[in-house]
Parts: sequence; structure tokens; C-alpha cells
Amino acid sequence: MRAIPIGVQDFKQIRDKNGYYIDKTPLIEEILKQTLTQTFLFTRPRRFGKSTNLSMMDAYFNMRYEGNCWFDDLAISDLRPDDPEKNAYPVMHLDMKELGCDSYESFISDVRLVVSGICKEHPDILVSDSLDFDSRNLFEELMGRSSDVSILKRSLRLLSAIFKAHYGKNTIILIDEYDSPLNRSYGSDIQRDILEFLRDFLSSALKGNENLRFGVVTGVMQIAKESIFSGLNNLEVNNILSTDADEMFGFTPREVELMCADFGHPEKFAEAREWYDGYRFGNADIYNPWSVLKYVKSGFKPAPYWAGTSGNDIITDLLAIPDEETYGNMIALGSGESISSDLEVGVTFADISDLGRGIYSVLAFSGYLTVVCDHDMDRYSLRIPNREMYGVFGDVITRELGMDGMSGSMRRLARAVLSDDTGSLEGCLKDLFEYVISGRVLDNEHSYQAFIAGLLMNLFGNYEITADFESGEGCHDIRMRCKRGNGPNIVMEIKRSKVEDPSAEQMQSLAEDALKQIEDNDYAHGMVGRTVLYGIAFSKKTPTIVSKVVSG
Repeated sequence: MRAIPIGVQDFKQIRDKNGYYIDKTPLIEEILKQTLTQTFLFTRPRRFGKSTNLSMMDAYFNMRYEGNCWFDDLAISDLRPDDPEKNAYPVMHLDMKELGCDSYESFISDVRLVVSGICKEHPDILVSDSLDFDSRNLFEELMGRSSDVSILKRSLRLLSAIFKAHYGKNTIILIDEYDSPLNRSYGSDIQRDILEFLRDFLSSALKGNENLRFGVVTGVMQIAKESIFSGLNNLEVNNILSTDADEMFGFTPREVELMCADFGHPEKFAEAREWYDGYRFGNADIYNPWSVLKYVKSGFKPAPYWAGTSGNDIITDLLAIPDEETYGNMIALGSGESISSDLEVGVTFADISDLGRGIYSVLAFSGYLTVVCDHDMDRYSLRIPNREMYGVFGDVITRELGMDGMSGSMRRLARAVLSDDTGSLEGCLKDLFEYVISGRVLDNEHSYQAFIAGLLMNLFGNYEITADFESGEGCHDIRMRCKRGNGPNIVMEIKRSKVEDPSAEQMQSLAEDALKQIEDNDYAHGMVGRTVLYGIAFSKKTPTIVSKVVSG
């Protein structure tokens, strides 16, 4: 049984130690066939295979690894047999995700360290007969981390010229997680300085560099295209909407199905699909690869593995003070609905500070939402992709909508709903409505419905939750079909009193009318087993609830 490479992003190490590797080498062919493109930018959510793919490219093209057998029996060996470009170039491979962002000085120091590491991979240049004194002196400065910032900004371009003089070959530049320093410094005083440095650093290396064979850059988002990638007319951007290479980042359904079978549990494929499927890249259905690997490694125990791998500072900041439209959309997402939004592929920090423009682009490109389909080419239908991401949604987004500190009430709410405890249910709903939601939002029955459905999203996975869907003879408010476990099915009908200060008797009558509507219109149609029907009436933020248990 091959080992599962959790946290191992080095392609060479995975292959040397016979680790479990899902073949993504056709990405090499995708790049090489685009002969008129000099720079590629691939954006995908974190931990979706970007680093391993760059490491794979390094292993394939880097002349230092000539004669390796890492690609034997992989797809690229059939696609490009006896490839003259295999291990034919000097390669600069930079990892940007660990650069220090505590201060601008620590950032620059770490960039110097990365560039020095590239130089140390080529000690033969120090004794090269092909370099003049100035070039050799420059190389020594970069290796010794003594160059000034102006030289450091141009270091990749300068090194590619040195490599061309010494090896007689153009250089391939691979830059991993270029936007990590920008994401980590978001909102700080040094973010602008880092942005300006990266603009000069990347533009110098990739724009008009006659000694460049090609460059590949990866990141989560295409941030600030107008400044960082300014003037790169031959830049090919590949993102979650692109159909080229759409299966090259993340795992396809077939790959996950084979993996479950390879590790002795083909029956677990359905569970893996529920928890980790749901992403759509281009025309491909994609699973979260990090979570699938952790799931299999952990003995097929489902859990939100992706959620704890990194901070969510940008998402937290974006959702800290939402407007009422954003608030409503977040509640709709939590209830299992899709929302419609435009997506801006070139998101900038100015954009994501404007919640009305950038928020859904950030959520989609960073993996919190997935694209269901497009409408008229500029509007997209977005939803939460899977059970794991509902947990992330609950922990991060719901908290930032004002529910922090109310997790206990939300758990009690779920227990009350499932146990037909109308007294506890009334108390939990009153507490949550008082604590969280503005009275201005509660201007119609749909707003009550959306809020309650969102509160119950932590039951997603065990329950299929729908809102405002047709069932029986009408359109139900909230319907929860139990998919696993011993819990009951749930149907809720919600009404809002139009009387300013209704009496208890009036509220009781309104709740009973709601319950009668469920029965008269057969909203529980098709549900099998024990089903609890709830008629809920609201006077502002105060609910009155009646219930009935039926068997389907």
C-alpha cells in the first residue's frame, strides 16, 4: 500500500518514496502546446495542488535532474516520448508562501534568502569562464544576500541572463503562491510596499525577458492585474472558470473513486462525494484534494480537514460589516440556496474593500463558494459546495454576520427542532432573533424563513434542507428530509403577524393556520418515516409555535 503524501508537496520525494500520486503530468503538455504564451498564471484555492504541480514541472524541466525516472509510467511519457525539452533548462523555483510579513524588512530579508537559495543550486557559476567580472560579482552578491533592494527587484531577470551566458539556455521561472504575501499583509501598513516590490520583481522577470523560456505563476486570486502584471501582453490566465487544464488542480470523481478502491473501501466513495465534492472548475467536477487525502489517511473518517489549514483573515474582514443585501445572501447560502453574482477575475484590494463588488469573487476564487452555472456570461450562480464547506461557512461566515457567542443557542435550536420541543424552540428562536438580526430586515415572511433555514445549516449533511421549493400542492417554507441517522423529517410553515400588538390568542391562531396549511397542501409529500410539522407565527421577533407528528 503506497503512502499518502499528506503535507508533502515535493513531486520528487513522492515519486522516490513510492507515494500515492494522482497523475497531473498532462499539465506539462498543456503548457508546451501554447507556443505563443510566455507567462502562465494559474489561480486556484489553497491546497488544491498548485505547489505539487510546480514541483512536478521543476522535476521535468530542470537540467539538474537529467536522467531521472520519476515520470516513468505517467501520462506525459506517452504524450511526449523522447522529449527534447525534458530536463533541458535551468529552472528558478520560488516559493512565496512563507515570506515574512511582520515588517517590510523581514519580507525583504526572506526574498533575499529565497534568491540566495537559487544561486546556491548553481555553484559552478562561481568558476564559470563564460561570465565577466561584473556578472560574477553580481552573482556573489545575490548568493551572499548583500545586494540592495533595487538589484533584488531585478534579480530574477539578472540571474536568467547569467544562466544564459553560462549554460547557453533560456531559463524557466516557477513562482508559487505569488499572492501569499499580499493576502497575509492585507490591511497592514506594509501591504502597499509589498505590492510595489512584487510588481517590480515579477514584471522585471516576466516582461520582455529575452532569456526566459517561459514562466509559471500560481496563486489563489488574480490580484491587482493592472499593477503587478502590467504590460504582460502574453500573459495566459487560467482560473476556476477556465476550461483548459480544468482537471489539473484538485481530484476528479474518477480519481477519487479509484483512490477509495485502491485503499480497500470502494463503498466510501459516496461519503467522500458528500463531504468533499461540489467544486466546478471550467467543465470539470472537482473534489478538494487535501481533504480527500486526509480523509483516506485518517481511515475514511470524514471531518472538515481543509478548514484548519490556514487563516481566513480576508474573509473575516470582508464579512465584518455586511450590508443588508449581503446579509440576506449569506443566510440564503447557509440554507442551501444559490445566489446570483458577477465575478471579477482581476480582483484588487481596492475591490475587496468594497463589499458590494469584490466579496463574492473572493469567496468563489478562494474556495468558499463554487460556481454552479453562468447567466448571460457576466452573472454566475454560486453556492456552498459540500458538507465540509458548510462547516467552514458556519464557523467563519456566520460568526462574522453577528452570531459569535451564540453557538450554544444554535445547537439547542437544532436539538429542539429534532425533538419536537416547541417550548425550547420558541426560546432559542427569540434569543437568536434578538441577538443577531435587525428588525428592519424582518419586513416579510421570506426574511424569517431564510434566517431560520440559515440557523439550521449545521444539520446539513444529515439533512437535505430546502426553502421555497414546490412540494405537494404548493410551495413550502422550510423542508428538511433526513438522509441518515434516526432523526425525523421536518416541515415548517412560517407566518408573520400584520397586527401591531397581537394577543396570545391571535398568535396561537396564526400558528395553527400555518400548521393547517402544511397539512392542506401536503407539504410533507414523499417523506418517509416520522415527520414533525411546525406552524410558526412571529410577532416581530417573538415566535409562537405549534407542532404535529405524522408518519409517512
